[in-house]
Amino acid sequence: MFHRRIPSDDEDYYLVDFECRDLSGNLYNIYLGGKLLSRVFIRGRDLNKLEDYVKNLIESGRLTIDHPRLERRGEVVLSSIERIDKLVRVELRTDSVLRVEDVPLPPIILDVPRQSLVMVPLSTWNISERVEECIRTGDFYGIIELLESVKPTVEERGITRFDGKTVHPISTRTLLSRMEIYSKGLRRVSKRECRTILLLDRSLSMGNSWSRWEEVPKIEVGRLLVEVIQALQPINHLFSFGSEIREEDGPRSITASDRETRLDLALKEVELYNPEKLVIITDGKPVYSPRKPLEDMCNECIYVLDALSRSGVNILIIMLGNDLDMFKFYRMLRENPRVTLIDLSSRGRGFTELLYKLSRYIYEV
Repeated sequence: MFHRRIPSDDEDYYLVDFECRDLSGNLYNIYLGGKLLSRVFIRGRDLNKLEDYVKNLIESGRLTIDHPRLERRGEVVLSSIERIDKLVRVELRTDSVLRVEDVPLPPIILDVPRQSLVMVPLSTWNISERVEECIRTGDFYGIIELLESVKPTVEERGITRFDGKTVHPISTRTLLSRMEIYSKGLRRVSKRECRTILLLDRSLSMGNSWSRWEEVPKIEVGRLLVEVIQALQPINHLFSFGSEIREEDGPRSITASDRETRLDLALKEVELYNPEKLVIITDGKPVYSPRKPLEDMCNECIYVLDALSRSGVNILIIMLGNDLDMFKFYRMLRENPRVTLIDLSSRGRGFTELLYKLSRYIYEV
């Protein structure tokens, strides 16, 4: 019934948070089958069976508690189950007794003069924490600021000396023609004029929590990333895909509601636009449908993506889920130099990679 990793099946999943305290308010570690239990996922259709299931685990002895200062182990009882949106809090109570702990001496706080403080470079962990905070709080400008701070230098972008034949990017002779080209963005964007295509997954699984430690729905993370890329790639077109593909005016109107994932239909539309860049934000297999065979259709999507990249399209795939089948399919493209894969499946992993790979994809490719 419990899942430590949330599948990408298009179903509702709830995050279950376990907590056990004694009469003095001390917090205990909870174990299920000998493994530490803190937060797990449960299917929405199993939610009404949660109370009976937890009671059976306690009576059978599979659910136990422990503490480093445990002196006498008491009984464990279910106290309450509280649901807050997609978070379910399960509170346990115990009459166990702990040993008295020696009170340590308070640390000595030294007054450091301001003149002795020096600036130090941010570690990878600090950068990862900041990226995660921006995504969690929806700090649109914070993400752009971070991308600007790590964008490749001129030397890294490989800009060569002007040879007198190609169009120079800052030549006054071509300035008016460049303004004319970009002024077309004021008109209705036609298929031939679109440079970047963004595909955002709107299947039901995108409405589930991003990870066991963050209750932020994956669709909110996807919407924020779309806004950032749209701000830095002005000539773009946004589509959402689920049971069908749909053209969108903006990411904020997209909701996770479809019970199917059909990336194959979205890629057929992308081929008509002939874009320079393609961005896919998803959390599961390329195709998920209870009515159709999946293996062949998923492989077909991978072949289409490979063909698009070899025709000159630079592809960025941001993976928000933990689904093993998703990694199996998309990692078939990792040897392709025009395909960039970013794994954002769990806490503390992939955020620094997101920052640097997204910056290089936007500013260098």
